[in-house]
Amino acid sequence: MVVGFAFQALIAGKLGLGPLADDFQAAWAVVTFGTVVQFTLVTSLLVPRLQIAGIHGEAIARTRLPLLLGALAAVLQVVAAFALTSGDLQILLLVSAPSQLFAGATGLPQARAYIGRRYFVAGIGPVSNGIALLAITLLGFAGLGPLLLGVAVSAGYAAQWMATAVGSRGAVRWAEGRPIGSRLFIGVVGFTLVSKLQPLLERVLSLAVAAGATAALGFGQKTAQGLLLFSAFGLAVTATAALARHVSGKRWMEAAQLLGKTTAATTLLTSVVVAVAVPLAFPAVVILFERGEFSAADSRYVTDVLLLQLPWVAANSIAGVFTAHIYTHGHYARLLLASCAGLVATIGATFLLAIWIPGLAVASASSIGAISSLSVILWISRRTAVWNEFRRAIRTHAGLLWKCATLVGISILIYAILVALGLSYEFWPSVIGGTLIVLLSSGVLLLSPSTRTQIRETLNGRL
Repeated sequence: MVVGFAFQALIAGKLGLGPLADDFQAAWAVVTFGTVVQFTLVTSLLVPRLQIAGIHGEAIARTRLPLLLGALAAVLQVVAAFALTSGDLQILLLVSAPSQLFAGATGLPQARAYIGRRYFVAGIGPVSNGIALLAITLLGFAGLGPLLLGVAVSAGYAAQWMATAVGSRGAVRWAEGRPIGSRLFIGVVGFTLVSKLQPLLERVLSLAVAAGATAALGFGQKTAQGLLLFSAFGLAVTATAALARHVSGKRWMEAAQLLGKTTAATTLLTSVVVAVAVPLAFPAVVILFERGEFSAADSRYVTDVLLLQLPWVAANSIAGVFTAHIYTHGHYARLLLASCAGLVATIGATFLLAIWIPGLAVASASSIGAISSLSVILWISRRTAVWNEFRRAIRTHAGLLWKCATLVGISILIYAILVALGLSYEFWPSVIGGTLIVLLSSGVLLLSPSTRTQIRETLNGRL
């Protein structure tokens, strides 16, 4: 994450919110869409299928499937570049197309690392990607253009492939494995494509509504993604295995209690992150991005985008918990409905809001789409056997949840005062406002012994 912010800061200082910045953020969305889909398939499809059962120890089947998927993605990116784009965006897409092939080549080594429990190797690949991307960008910073940016992106994925391939050598042995059924493969790939489409859709929409909107959305959303890491904190992921055991054993009360604790802990972390982020959004953007070609006006624009993305942060944090819950019930098709609801809401809201706020339409619509997806996910969760027990379990955390809501409300009130005084785009008043929120957070959440006990019990149950 640190390397990613460093790279985005470099791009911001060199390109500002100009046309090349728009084109780069759009190309980056295309590349990451293809590569994220491939990496997701490794963990959701290839790893479970490649692990060989019925033999002593563990083994992995030889398959060219990840490499073939990478080659197909690279060809599709080249075709899209020639058919749909021109100028700098076309150059970026063409030169970065090898990224898809390198991502495909990384698939099998990454699966070997996961099966061999070499999690450090699986994690070092993305770090190598970011370091290579940053290094090449720095080396050619003086003459940074679409060609060098495309080369840097491809080199990053090449570094990820090499690091993963070397680190996974000897992790597990080879064996003959079961073939992947065509219906399963098509279903999982289709679900993955739709569920990962949102960022690419948002970049395409932002290109259509206003100049500079794509770059502003890219910088603002990168910051929002960092906030999401702190607010979600991996609680949904770590709860999935235990939830699955409870659900498979039809232990509904235990599953509901775990779901309630996970929801309360995630809500607590999300509330603190959002409350602090509201007044500190402007200082954070200034520190991260405002230099070189990135002007004070650009900082104000990206700050507005970031503030509009805070509902996206909150919705995705909570959605992650209930998505894990739905996964344990095997309702994958219903989750596809939630993804589609988010896409439709994003498209509709973008074109409606573009009439009044074209530069901020996509950022606003993105949050509306996330809230729409969350609404459908909650509706799906209501239809599971755990829900009635969950309602009783979550009531035990009602006092803490009300304090979380109070904290966010106070933060919004302080920001409204800054806006009324004309100080919302002033660095030090915003820092003072953020400091005040931190102190109030301590007061609201920590001064009461009963609240401290409840927070400790909730977090101890999940961390």
